[in-house]
Amino acid sequence: AVVSTQSGHYGREGRAALVTASVTFRFMAMYSMIQFITQLLHYSIGTNMTDSQFLYIDMFVISGIAVTLGHSQPALNLAPSTPKAQLIDFKVFVLLTLHVIITFGFQVIVSDGQMKKLTL
Repeated sequence: AVVSTQSGHYGREGRAALVTASVTFRFMAMYSMIQFITQLLHYSIGTNMTDSQFLYIDMFVISGIAVTLGHSQPALNLAPSTPKAQLIDFKVFVLLTLHVIITFGFQVIVSDGQMKKLTL
């Protein structure tokens, strides 16, 4: 009974580690794409982010999210299906692309509002 309890624990831990690794990979890919789009928008309006702005984003926003992603606990019950073994498949690619497009749309709306404030 002790062995089956321990193997169930290790199975949950293994699945949690696999899911955490894939979510962290997707988060970092999405973060770099959004950062790139943010820089493009800044360049299009003739501005640039300062080093202190990059430092604030990386230290306080991104580090907090990355640390909490890594501290997620495994579920008590395992789902019957196994997690994806591939980091990138069609569904993940489509979801990442849609998320970046939505973020880009919001950034364009915000930067357009900022430009209107600057011209007034």
